Amino acid sequence: GGGGGRPALVSVQFPDPHFKSSHAKRRVVTPELVRTLASHMPEGAEVFLQSDVREAFDDMREKMREFGTPCFEDALEDFDVTMGENPIGVPTEREISVLDQDLPVYRTVFRRMDVGAESLDRD
Repeated sequence: GGGGGRPALVSVQFPDPHFKSSHAKRRVVTPELVRTLASHMPEGAEVFLQSDVREAFDDMREKMREFGTPCFEDALEDFDVTMGENPIGVPTEREISVLDQDLPVYRTVFRRMDVGAESLDRD
């Protein structure tokens, strides 16, 4: 098929956590990315976030919630709750390795709502 389609799914899986505050600007999920996704993803499209580093996961989730509302809605209302299973069903090598060590993987999905991207806060 030809190009020009809009993404139905974007996944950010196990990004480098960039713990140092001076490196925080290198994190993958930024306000700019959230606004770009809101502008290009159709209603019903999903953003899947996954990490084995709680701090990195919470940072991604906070960015999606802070800069993506009302365009994106977290599948899990409670910030402290994460999905037990990978909703995509295809694990990454990192995910397999982490689970084999009986370590946690933090996950959630944000769904694109029927709200125009112009409603996002541009600060």
